[in-house]
Order: sequence, then C-alpha cells, then structure tokens
Amino acid sequence: MRRENHVTAFYIEVLLLTVGLIGIVLVLTQIFALGRRESAEARELTDAVCLAQNAAEAFAASADPEELCELLDEGGSAELVETDSAAAVRASYGADLRADRNGVLLVTVTWNEESTGAGVLVRSRITVTERDSAREIYSLETASFRKEAAA
Repeated sequence: MRRENHVTAFYIEVLLLTVGLIGIVLVLTQIFALGRRESAEARELTDAVCLAQNAAEAFAASADPEELCELLDEGGSAELVETDSAAAVRASYGADLRADRNGVLLVTVTWNEESTGAGVLVRSRITVTERDSAREIYSLETASFRKEAAA
C-alpha cells in the first residue's frame, strides 16, 4: 500500500511539472511572436524614415516641383500631380526601397510657395504611405527659404 502512494505522488508530480512546462512554453511563444511583430513594425518605420529623408534632401536641392520630380524619378517611378491646394510629386518604391513604378510604398511631397518681402518660403509635407491600404506610415514637414534673384 505504501508503494502505491509513492507511485501516485510521482504521477501527480510529473503531471504538475508537465502542465507548468506547457504554460512556460505558451508564454514564451507569445513573447517571441510579439517581438517579431514589433521588429517588423520597426523595420517598416525605419524604411519609411529613410525614404522621407531622401525626399527631403531632394526637396531642398530642387528649385521647383518639376526639378523635384526629375530628382525623384528613376525609370518612371515619380509623377507630378496636383492636390487641392498645391503641386505635389508622388514617387513609388518597392519593399527593397528601390524606385519601382508598381512599388508597395508611395512617397508624396507637396510644394506650397509663400511669397515674402525677401524671397519665397516653400513649405512641404512629405508622407510615406502603403500603396494598397493608403495607411500613413510616416510624415514630416519641412520648409526651404529661397531668396529672390536680384534685379
């Protein structure tokens, strides 16, 4: 009879350890899945910031929307479009961040000019979105002051 109690206690102990181990495995699985999802979101945001930075540099280097379109265009991946209040350039990029007219990411750069007494202030909003869902991933606002040419 004593031997049966020891065997029963052993089975209960093994059962409890197995349940505990399964619980730990389930918790770790969820933690790793969350980490993977966060990593994918971070990669997506980093890519969007990189594209926006490149577009901001092209904006600062260009004199007008047409020149901006030429700077961003690689093989027909950019086009000059009209928005409600200003001109804009829309460029398309693939998942590898290379220019691709059928890419998954769209970079839109608006061009708003404001005349001042000393020159022209050009404001721009750069937005990176997904092509299919139009979900905004990242946006930034920038401006550039251009002195008027001396007459």
